[in-house]
Amino acid sequence: MALSENAAPAFLFKTLSDPTRLRLLNLLACGETCVCELTDTLRVVQPKVSRHLAHLKRAGLVEARRDGKWMHYRWAKHGDPLVRHVLAGLREWMARDHRMNGERRIQLVFLDFKGHAVHCGYHLTELKAASFETVDCGGQTNRWHETIVQLWVPPDPANVYMTAAKFLKIFDKVRGMVPLNLDAEIRVEYGDENLSPSMYHVRSVTRHENATHVLLEPPATTCKARHRRAVAAQATDPCCTAKAQSCCAA
Repeated sequence: MALSENAAPAFLFKTLSDPTRLRLLNLLACGETCVCELTDTLRVVQPKVSRHLAHLKRAGLVEARRDGKWMHYRWAKHGDPLVRHVLAGLREWMARDHRMNGERRIQLVFLDFKGHAVHCGYHLTELKAASFETVDCGGQTNRWHETIVQLWVPPDPANVYMTAAKFLKIFDKVRGMVPLNLDAEIRVEYGDENLSPSMYHVRSVTRHENATHVLLEPPATTCKARHRRAVAAQATDPCCTAKAQSCCAA
Protein backbone atom coordinates (compact mmCIF):
# COMPACT_ATOMS: atom_id res chain seq x y z
CA MET A 1 0.00 0.00 0.00
CA ALA A 2 1.44 3.36 -1.05
CA LEU A 3 1.88 6.02 1.61
CA SER A 4 0.64 9.57 1.23
CA GLU A 5 3.16 12.36 0.81
CA ASN A 6 2.69 13.52 4.41
CA ALA A 7 2.66 10.03 5.92
CA ALA A 8 5.88 8.86 4.23
CA PRO A 9 8.37 10.86 6.42
CA ALA A 10 6.59 9.80 9.61
CA PHE A 11 6.67 6.15 8.53
CA LEU A 12 10.36 6.48 7.57
CA PHE A 13 11.45 7.77 10.97
CA LYS A 14 9.17 5.37 12.83
CA THR A 15 10.88 2.56 10.95
CA LEU A 16 14.28 3.80 12.13
CA SER A 17 13.17 3.90 15.77
CA ASP A 18 13.53 0.11 16.07
CA PRO A 19 17.03 -1.07 17.23
CA THR A 20 16.86 -4.33 15.25
CA ARG A 21 16.17 -2.46 12.01
CA LEU A 22 19.15 -0.19 12.69
CA ARG A 23 21.32 -3.27 13.20
CA LEU A 24 20.05 -4.71 9.90
CA LEU A 25 20.89 -1.49 8.07
CA ASN A 26 24.32 -1.55 9.67
CA LEU A 27 24.99 -5.07 8.37
CA LEU A 28 23.70 -4.13 4.91
CA ALA A 29 26.02 -1.10 4.79
CA CYS A 30 28.79 -3.41 3.52
CA GLY A 31 26.72 -4.56 0.55
CA GLU A 32 24.08 -7.03 -0.57
CA THR A 33 23.48 -9.79 1.96
CA CYS A 34 21.36 -12.93 2.12
CA VAL A 35 18.64 -13.19 4.78
CA CYS A 36 20.27 -16.39 6.07
CA GLU A 37 23.49 -14.54 6.88
CA LEU A 38 21.64 -11.67 8.57
CA THR A 39 19.80 -14.22 10.70
CA ASP A 40 23.05 -15.90 11.78
CA THR A 41 24.75 -12.62 12.63
CA LEU A 42 21.86 -11.16 14.64
CA ARG A 43 20.87 -14.53 16.14
CA VAL A 44 17.23 -13.67 15.49
CA VAL A 45 14.75 -16.13 13.98
CA GLN A 46 14.30 -15.83 10.22
CA PRO A 47 10.59 -14.86 10.18
CA LYS A 48 11.28 -11.92 12.50
CA VAL A 49 14.23 -10.76 10.38
CA SER A 50 12.09 -10.99 7.23
CA ARG A 51 9.34 -8.88 8.84
CA HIS A 52 11.83 -6.17 9.78
CA LEU A 53 13.33 -6.22 6.26
CA ALA A 54 9.85 -5.90 4.73
CA HIS A 55 9.31 -2.83 6.93
CA LEU A 56 12.61 -1.32 5.77
CA LYS A 57 11.71 -2.03 2.16
CA ARG A 58 8.31 -0.37 2.51
CA ALA A 59 10.06 2.71 3.93
CA GLY A 60 12.26 2.83 0.82
CA LEU A 61 15.47 2.14 2.76
CA VAL A 62 16.37 -1.23 1.22
CA GLU A 63 15.89 -3.16 -2.02
CA ALA A 64 15.42 -6.91 -2.43
CA ARG A 65 16.50 -9.49 -5.00
CA ARG A 66 15.51 -13.16 -5.13
CA ASP A 67 18.13 -15.81 -5.90
CA GLY A 68 16.48 -19.23 -5.94
CA LYS A 69 14.80 -19.72 -2.59
CA TRP A 70 16.81 -16.97 -0.86
CA MET A 71 16.16 -13.24 -0.68
CA HIS A 72 19.09 -10.81 -0.80
CA TYR A 73 18.85 -7.24 0.51
CA ARG A 74 20.91 -4.09 0.10
CA TRP A 75 20.60 -0.38 0.77
CA ALA A 76 18.27 1.38 -1.67
CA LYS A 77 20.19 3.01 -4.51
CA HIS A 78 17.47 5.19 -6.01
CA GLY A 79 15.47 6.47 -3.06
CA ASP A 80 13.87 9.90 -2.93
CA PRO A 81 15.94 12.88 -1.64
CA LEU A 82 14.84 12.38 1.96
CA VAL A 83 15.80 8.69 1.94
CA ARG A 84 19.17 9.48 0.35
CA HIS A 85 19.94 12.09 3.02
CA VAL A 86 18.85 9.77 5.82
CA LEU A 87 21.01 6.90 4.52
CA ALA A 88 23.99 9.21 4.13
CA GLY A 89 23.57 10.37 7.73
CA LEU A 90 23.21 6.80 8.93
CA ARG A 91 26.38 5.69 7.14
CA GLU A 92 28.35 8.53 8.74
CA TRP A 93 26.99 7.72 12.21
CA MET A 94 27.57 3.96 11.85
CA ALA A 95 31.19 4.56 10.81
CA ARG A 96 31.82 6.37 14.11
CA ASP A 97 29.79 4.13 16.43
CA HIS A 98 31.97 1.48 18.12
CA ARG A 99 29.09 -0.92 18.70
CA MET A 100 27.97 -0.79 15.08
CA ASN A 101 31.55 -1.19 13.87
CA GLY A 102 32.03 -4.20 16.11
CA GLU A 103 28.96 -5.95 14.73
CA ARG A 104 29.61 -5.16 11.09
CA ARG A 105 30.67 -8.12 9.03
CA ILE A 106 34.36 -8.98 8.62
CA GLN A 107 35.12 -9.24 4.91
CA LEU A 108 37.36 -12.03 3.58
CA VAL A 109 39.93 -10.73 1.08
CA PHE A 110 42.32 -12.96 -0.90
CA LEU A 111 45.42 -11.22 -2.28
CA ASP A 112 48.95 -11.92 -3.52
CA PHE A 113 52.37 -10.50 -2.56
CA LYS A 114 51.94 -7.58 -4.99
CA GLY A 115 48.67 -6.53 -3.39
CA HIS A 116 46.48 -7.80 -6.24
CA ALA A 117 43.21 -8.97 -4.71
CA VAL A 118 40.60 -11.41 -5.94
CA HIS A 119 37.77 -9.19 -7.21
CA CYS A 120 35.01 -8.34 -4.75
CA GLY A 121 31.81 -10.22 -5.44
CA TYR A 122 33.64 -13.54 -5.81
CA HIS A 123 31.76 -16.77 -5.18
CA LEU A 124 33.02 -19.90 -3.48
CA THR A 125 31.91 -22.23 -6.27
CA GLU A 126 33.41 -25.52 -5.14
CA LEU A 127 35.18 -27.23 -2.25
CA LYS A 128 37.23 -30.28 -3.20
CA ALA A 129 38.63 -33.01 -0.95
CA ALA A 130 41.61 -34.12 -3.02
CA SER A 131 43.94 -37.09 -2.50
CA PHE A 132 47.17 -37.33 -4.49
CA GLU A 133 49.40 -40.33 -5.18
CA THR A 134 52.41 -39.63 -7.37
CA VAL A 135 55.76 -41.07 -8.43
CA ASP A 136 58.59 -38.54 -8.67
CA CYS A 137 61.66 -38.63 -10.92
CA GLY A 138 63.58 -40.61 -8.27
CA GLY A 139 61.07 -43.45 -8.45
CA GLN A 140 59.58 -42.78 -5.01
CA THR A 141 55.85 -42.67 -4.39
CA ASN A 142 54.31 -39.68 -2.57
CA ARG A 143 50.87 -39.44 -0.97
CA TRP A 144 49.11 -36.43 0.53
CA HIS A 145 45.72 -34.73 0.94
CA GLU A 146 44.58 -31.21 0.07
CA THR A 147 41.40 -29.20 0.48
CA ILE A 148 40.89 -27.05 -2.62
CA VAL A 149 38.82 -23.88 -2.48
CA GLN A 150 37.66 -22.77 -5.92
CA LEU A 151 36.80 -19.07 -6.33
CA TRP A 152 34.96 -17.50 -9.28
CA VAL A 153 33.84 -13.96 -10.11
CA PRO A 154 30.54 -13.71 -12.06
CA PRO A 155 30.12 -11.27 -14.97
CA ASP A 156 28.03 -8.93 -12.78
CA PRO A 157 29.69 -9.23 -9.35
CA ALA A 158 28.44 -7.48 -6.24
CA ASN A 159 30.57 -4.64 -4.93
CA VAL A 160 31.31 -6.37 -1.63
CA TYR A 161 33.53 -9.22 -0.47
CA MET A 162 32.24 -12.43 1.04
CA THR A 163 32.36 -12.38 4.82
CA ALA A 164 34.54 -14.68 6.89
CA ALA A 165 31.40 -15.90 8.68
CA LYS A 166 29.72 -16.89 5.42
CA PHE A 167 32.86 -18.64 4.17
CA LEU A 168 33.11 -20.69 7.37
CA LYS A 169 29.40 -21.50 7.23
CA ILE A 170 29.80 -22.90 3.69
CA PHE A 171 32.90 -24.82 4.79
CA ASP A 172 31.06 -26.38 7.75
CA LYS A 173 28.08 -27.31 5.57
CA VAL A 174 30.31 -29.03 3.01
CA ARG A 175 32.06 -30.93 5.81
CA GLY A 176 28.75 -32.64 6.48
CA MET A 177 28.54 -33.78 2.86
CA VAL A 178 32.18 -34.45 1.88
CA PRO A 179 34.87 -35.89 4.20
CA LEU A 180 37.22 -32.89 4.32
CA ASN A 181 40.53 -33.57 6.07
CA LEU A 182 41.02 -30.77 8.60
CA ASP A 183 44.77 -31.49 8.73
CA ALA A 184 45.19 -31.15 4.97
CA GLU A 185 46.71 -28.09 3.35
CA ILE A 186 44.17 -25.64 1.95
CA ARG A 187 44.84 -24.47 -1.61
CA VAL A 188 42.98 -21.72 -3.46
CA GLU A 189 42.12 -22.22 -7.13
CA TYR A 190 41.66 -18.92 -8.96
CA GLY A 191 42.79 -16.82 -11.91
CA ASP A 192 42.11 -13.43 -13.51
CA GLU A 193 43.95 -10.64 -15.33
CA ASN A 194 46.12 -9.94 -12.27
CA LEU A 195 46.50 -13.39 -10.70
CA SER A 196 47.62 -16.15 -13.07
CA PRO A 197 45.29 -19.17 -12.99
CA SER A 198 46.82 -21.50 -10.43
CA MET A 199 46.37 -23.54 -7.25
CA TYR A 200 47.73 -21.07 -4.72
CA HIS A 201 49.19 -21.91 -1.33
CA VAL A 202 47.93 -19.96 1.68
CA ARG A 203 50.99 -18.15 3.04
CA SER A 204 49.31 -16.34 5.94
CA VAL A 205 45.97 -15.19 7.36
CA THR A 206 45.89 -11.82 9.13
CA ARG A 207 43.04 -9.96 10.82
CA HIS A 208 42.52 -6.25 10.13
CA GLU A 209 39.88 -3.82 11.40
CA ASN A 210 37.09 -4.75 8.99
CA ALA A 211 38.67 -7.55 6.97
CA THR A 212 40.59 -10.79 7.15
CA HIS A 213 43.40 -10.96 4.58
CA VAL A 214 44.45 -14.31 3.09
CA LEU A 215 47.88 -14.03 1.45
CA LEU A 216 48.23 -16.29 -1.59
CA GLU A 217 51.54 -17.73 -2.77
CA PRO A 218 51.90 -19.30 -6.25
CA PRO A 219 53.20 -22.88 -6.31
CA ALA A 220 56.81 -23.54 -7.30
CA THR A 221 58.04 -26.55 -9.25
CA THR A 222 60.50 -28.68 -7.28
CA CYS A 223 62.48 -31.89 -7.79
CA LYS A 224 61.69 -34.11 -4.84
CA ALA A 225 64.51 -36.55 -5.63
CA ARG A 226 67.12 -33.76 -5.69
CA HIS A 227 65.68 -32.32 -2.48
CA ARG A 228 65.98 -35.70 -0.74
CA ARG A 229 69.62 -36.05 -1.86
CA ALA A 230 70.43 -32.57 -0.59
CA VAL A 231 68.86 -33.31 2.79
CA ALA A 232 70.67 -36.65 3.04
CA ALA A 233 74.00 -35.08 2.06
CA GLN A 234 73.60 -32.36 4.66
CA ALA A 235 72.76 -34.91 7.35
CA THR A 236 75.92 -36.97 6.60
CA ASP A 237 78.29 -34.04 5.90
CA PRO A 238 81.35 -34.54 8.18
CA CYS A 239 81.58 -30.81 8.71
CA CYS A 240 78.00 -30.63 9.94
CA THR A 241 78.45 -33.80 12.03
CA ALA A 242 81.60 -32.49 13.62
CA LYS A 243 79.92 -29.22 14.50
CA ALA A 244 76.98 -31.06 16.03
CA GLN A 245 79.28 -33.28 18.13
CA SER A 246 81.38 -30.36 19.22
CA CYS A 247 78.29 -28.43 20.24
CA CYS A 248 76.87 -31.35 22.22
CA ALA A 249 80.26 -32.05 23.85
CA ALA A 250 80.50 -28.46 25.00
